[in-house]
Amino acid sequence: MKERYEGCSSWGALALVASGLTGGTVNADENAQIRMDATAAVMRASPTLEDAGVVAREGHPLVNPTAARNGIEATLATEDGGAARLESMDGRTPALELDLVGSDEFIGAAIDGDYGVVSYEHPDGFSYVPVLREDATVQAHTVIEEADAPTEFTYDISVPTGGELVISGDSVLILDADEQMVGGVAPAWAKDADGRDVATHYEVDGNQLTQVVEHRGAAYPVVADPWLGKNLFGHVYTDWTHGAMRVNANPSAWGKLVWAGVGVPGGPAGGQAVLNTYGWLEVWSRGADVRRALNKDSMRQQFECHALGSPFAGEWNLEKWRPNRTVHWSYGVAIHRCNWKTANRY
Repeated sequence: MKERYEGCSSWGALALVASGLTGGTVNADENAQIRMDATAAVMRASPTLEDAGVVAREGHPLVNPTAARNGIEATLATEDGGAARLESMDGRTPALELDLVGSDEFIGAAIDGDYGVVSYEHPDGFSYVPVLREDATVQAHTVIEEADAPTEFTYDISVPTGGELVISGDSVLILDADEQMVGGVAPAWAKDADGRDVATHYEVDGNQLTQVVEHRGAAYPVVADPWLGKNLFGHVYTDWTHGAMRVNANPSAWGKLVWAGVGVPGGPAGGQAVLNTYGWLEVWSRGADVRRALNKDSMRQQFECHALGSPFAGEWNLEKWRPNRTVHWSYGVAIHRCNWKTANRY
């Protein structure tokens, strides 16, 4: 494989909470200035990487780095073209994988030694850069470099046995055999070098997801960015307050996006319904201690209140000492903000 890092001046981000892409052997690029330019481009396209952290740097191995957070372990196979896998450490939910169709055709790869960012070049005029973050997610940056590049980019997604990929509004849900959501892909977007939106959408065929990017006539490079997420909630844990158990749930970045209704049928109302249903099942699955704590009606009522009435309270604290509501929680919600002290008022 020849070393090459030319023409990669801007990058997009495929934020995975569960996967990356494939193919090819990694060769180090010795041109420090090119590495700096590539890193700067990635950070401009994905500024949250500065805060989220990049695993493959500062003492972490560049080859097949692994990150574990919130019960999820993510691995990036840098020697296999950036193939990535995200799985639940307790095995309760199926692993998610994503592979770029055609990644075995990569003709070059280069490493930015400062950040451990590996870029892969495809002969058809586009490149791919996956980044493993400390929060056990993977962002897969993709750039379309010329008008002759494809307009369709297809990914194989590991769908649980009996499950399916379902287009929901502008998003894609990954469902298991019981029609429970185990992951999802945020709405497709693409921008050209002048910052203009480029028309794009998803198509689904079995276990394959295709992003169609209508880039002809745009200013190059064009950045395309889907976002694959697994958990609606990040850290979920229990503690005690007022002599009773409390469950604390922190919505993930993916969960916040879903709640906001981005690409979800029905807008924010549809997104809130997803958090109130799939989100509850996800929190319930986070361990025996969590399930023991949630065995009171008030806990479910508090969760629903956060999901439908007060989602951006930061951490969702579900406290067992609070009484079961005899009047719907929406009464006085502007005052109690899901932290009521009585069954029928505030």
